[in-house]
Amino acid sequence: MSAWIYGLSILESAREIIPANSLAIIVFIILILVLLGLSAFFSSAEIAMFSLSKHRIDAMATEDVPNAKVVLGLRERPQNLLVTLLVGNNIVNIAMASVTTSVLALYFTEGIAIALATFTITILVLVFGEIIPKSYAIKNPESWSVKIARVVDVFESVFAPVVFIFIRLAQII
Repeated sequence: MSAWIYGLSILESAREIIPANSLAIIVFIILILVLLGLSAFFSSAEIAMFSLSKHRIDAMATEDVPNAKVVLGLRERPQNLLVTLLVGNNIVNIAMASVTTSVLALYFTEGIAIALATFTITILVLVFGEIIPKSYAIKNPESWSVKIARVVDVFESVFAPVVFIFIRLAQII
């Protein structure tokens, strides 16, 4: 019950902080699109990085393909890589749902806003954050993995403390 009341207070606060005007809505739409892009990035990175065989990554590094050595380094720590990509994807997907719910709560009752946000974000994430980017990564694992390797490496560094905790929790369980 208290979580439900707390959720309502967050939605009420959103109504006060964010006026229902067109500029605010444009900013939130841009934010949602950026978050959706990040979701697509993390999803495609997971498929691209783990679709490559160790042999192929070694060959790319030997051929001096730009960033192949970064991919090789990331793949040498597969659990860190996987947890980094999962943490990133979950952060952006949860943020996207929260932002969408807050925006819709400006125009609808809380229950309707939550239902609409859940439905809308589920469809958007499935199509544009999962299916399309993963399909692209399956078809282009080599070219995509070397293009995104440095960015993934940065996220791995940024998320390192959280990743460490989740890996330790997984080992305990």
